[in-house]
Amino acid sequence: MSDTQYGTVTGTAFTLINCIFGLFMELDQVHLHFCLTELLEPNLTNQENTQELSTEDINKQPKVIEIKDKLKIIFSNRCFIYILIASFLRFLGGYSIGFWGANFFTKTYPDDVQWYSILNACVTIFGGMPSSFIGGFLGDRYESKYPQAKGYISGFGALSSCIFIVICFLLQVNFWVSIAGLYFAYLTAEVWYGITFSVINQIFPSEFQGVAVAAFQLLGCLSGAIGTFILGVFGDHFDVDNNPDRFGYILGTTVLFSYVGCFPFFILSGLEFKKFILLKRQKSELSKKKQKSPNQSDHNLRDQFQASKSN
Repeated sequence: MSDTQYGTVTGTAFTLINCIFGLFMELDQVHLHFCLTELLEPNLTNQENTQELSTEDINKQPKVIEIKDKLKIIFSNRCFIYILIASFLRFLGGYSIGFWGANFFTKTYPDDVQWYSILNACVTIFGGMPSSFIGGFLGDRYESKYPQAKGYISGFGALSSCIFIVICFLLQVNFWVSIAGLYFAYLTAEVWYGITFSVINQIFPSEFQGVAVAAFQLLGCLSGAIGTFILGVFGDHFDVDNNPDRFGYILGTTVLFSYVGCFPFFILSGLEFKKFILLKRQKSELSKKKQKSPNQSDHNLRDQFQASKSN
């Protein structure tokens, strides 16, 4: 099987799996809604509970929102659109490393294959996991003061990782320099994933989050399918099997395109998220003022009454 065929099969499999996953998320959400409705709905035929629902109670009953209406709402949100574009480009680089990373190391440094099998796992565990945790920690810590922080962290994380991508795949000094570059690339670039989910969950209410996350994951896997296909085409065209160094040049260039391309859209998503948070705070302050205003008017009436009584 050629690199093109392998990339096409792998990418298509990822996309189909995520389509099924997204479908089950939506069906499970609808099923859960009906189960809760049946449990919470009063049994009007039961003689022990003959109290009828008032108009206000009926209006409070949960309503099922059709999938097309959900899609219209989530795709009209600018912050979410910027997140989708940024994530599409960002997933392109991540899937590319996953698809071709092993080929690059094993064929460029054949004498260090055993070391790669061990250190690659260490890079993923001790580079990717702490990076995601650091991104979440920084995002939660600075969001209250700088609402755009999560978008900025994701964007600058990808941008700062570019220097390590160059060291790992383009310079090709030796195995140890490349594996160190890969580690620091993971450590700086993977800050985006957890906080992106956090933003999606904040900009949409719970009944929209399943569809939004499914769309996010679906587009990510579609990006991975396209990325692996492109790598396969370039691999066949430039005869990488007989020129192992070209693995690194093609892979490094693809990842750089991914990381640099996603940067401005993560920044834009952060700015849109800032608008959302500030508007939410304004509404919260207005509601608090409305709650306080009746109490203030009561105090004013008491003062006027006591003043008239003393006169």
